[in-house]
Amino acid sequence: MAVTTVDIKKWVDEWEGPTIEFKQSVSGDRVGKTIAAFANSAGGHIIFGVSPSKQTTGIQNRDAISREIRNLLQLCRPCPAIEETFPVHEGKTVAVLYVSAFPFSQN
Repeated sequence: MAVTTVDIKKWVDEWEGPTIEFKQSVSGDRVGKTIAAFANSAGGHIIFGVSPSKQTTGIQNRDAISREIRNLLQLCRPCPAIEETFPVHEGKTVAVLYVSAFPFSQN
């Protein structure tokens, strides 16, 4: 699933909802809970690098973000399917994590 700058702008304008969550950084427990919530509902996107004031702060190191996300996923049983993308928004790289919903048979 290709995420574009247009998608991110729309999501920032609409802000958070049942399938969209913004995080300034990967911070363990809260991100893990969001991953689990999305996996156990309709799925959703977590966008890293956007502050609570809707400012794009960006991420510094995509490899480090990916490692942190993978570490969090190791705590999930079963582990949800994810997709990571790193689009540029307002001149800064953000990380977009799409978390797939579990099939109903696993809920």
